[in-house]
Amino acid sequence: MTGDPRADAITLLLTLTDTRPDVERAEALIRGGIDWDLLLAQATRHRVLPLVARNLRAGNLFTPSAYGYATMDVYLGAYEYHRHRNEALRDEFSTVAGALDRAGLSFALRKGLLLATRYYRDLGVRPMMDIDLLVDRESGAAVVDVLAGLGYSTGKVSDNGRVIHPLPRDEELFWRLHTNVLPPLFRLTGDSTVRIYNVDLSRELSLPGSGMQISTREVLSRARTVTIGTVDTLAAGPEDLVLDLCAHTFKESTTLRYLHRLKHQRLIQYSDLREVLRAESNTLSWDALIRRAQGYRATAALYFTLSHLEAMWPGSVPAAPLAELGVGLDPSFLDRFGALDLDEPMTWDTDFRTRMFDQRSELPLPRGASAV
Repeated sequence: MTGDPRADAITLLLTLTDTRPDVERAEALIRGGIDWDLLLAQATRHRVLPLVARNLRAGNLFTPSAYGYATMDVYLGAYEYHRHRNEALRDEFSTVAGALDRAGLSFALRKGLLLATRYYRDLGVRPMMDIDLLVDRESGAAVVDVLAGLGYSTGKVSDNGRVIHPLPRDEELFWRLHTNVLPPLFRLTGDSTVRIYNVDLSRELSLPGSGMQISTREVLSRARTVTIGTVDTLAAGPEDLVLDLCAHTFKESTTLRYLHRLKHQRLIQYSDLREVLRAESNTLSWDALIRRAQGYRATAALYFTLSHLEAMWPGSVPAAPLAELGVGLDPSFLDRFGALDLDEPMTWDTDFRTRMFDQRSELPLPRGASAV
């Protein structure tokens, strides 16, 4: 606690972005006075607002200022909105999974729905935009055909969210050649909290040209059965899940296309990883994870993400594996970005915490020279 309402609001945000929050610390910060509107703005930007809301309610912590915009109704409204939306996405996933299973197609569930159900264990606290699946490259076209039979189509959603326009040929080629995912698939719905279902089909867990070579076929072969609602489905095992989360965060934290959209400022990414490490502490093999990362040339991405997680919440990552991952890496690597876009990577001129909570809506960064 610093006595600075703005600094202490950020500390409170980090305290409440947790399924096991330190309530006593939160109470002390609030008693000292925090900037509630800054907390609301940062929790929203970092996509942890519903988790913060649940913890404020559970701990009876909210004490509004007389003229602030942040009210408990705003927090609880976010929680209830995401709970309803995520329940609808879970039900839609049941339909999608059933159709793919009947077609005999292999896939694994990724990201939001898996994390909300298995690790956060509360559909209201973890926002998700879409249904993320990992599919084998050879079966991608067949998966798209099955989804088309359910009413999904490739395209671009109109600004009002009510029309799906055909995807221009050049954009479709961009998705297929320069990304690790197929063009997104959409289906209109009458549900006011969802409006459009979106299924993202990943063929790889890293961008083309990134140097990483994570085998989709091997990840699918090691997948384990998990229960999502009433459906048994496949999801990556603990080591592959950590690899997936680290590769995804590394991509969004260092590639200019994502930096311009402020996707490097997403506390939820690190929260996801911490919850997985906690839940899988007795099943995750750090030795197997490190050997696998080395074989897939993903050690740098793993070290980058785990180091930043440890900087955000000390004690989240065991010291010995983190040190082993960092052998041979220049410490300045943690502040570099743009290696995939530029002839020479750039280096941030601020520390990690400062840039994570930077309030600017645009950053003075170059545009990438690559197609990514």
